[in-house]
Amino acid sequence: MKVPVSLLNGPCATWPRDRSGTERAIGHYFASLKNNPSDSQVWLAIASAYRDIGNMKDADYALTKALYYDREVPNVIWESGLFYLSENRQKEALQVFRRFISIVRSNRKMSTPSAT
Repeated sequence: MKVPVSLLNGPCATWPRDRSGTERAIGHYFASLKNNPSDSQVWLAIASAYRDIGNMKDADYALTKALYYDREVPNVIWESGLFYLSENRQKEALQVFRRFISIVRSNRKMSTPSAT
């Protein structure tokens, strides 16, 4: 079952955009990576922009970079799962959503004060 993209929110969600504007944005995103090449949020934005113009190969690469730099950051994992789900890649989506749940549970356990 392919999930309608309109149901997905976040940087990897798509809607009709001006292609030339999106391509310019990609250029700006890459320019910002010169200052901080490990910025996973910029890599997510690049993935979204590439996806918007139908360049799935480069979108997937940018998403992989975001995950590489921030493997344990919940929003990076969540956005990756949404991306995979919207591309009908359920197995990959399930893997990252499971990791998301695990990390969020672990973070909650660490932030919960112990009873004394």
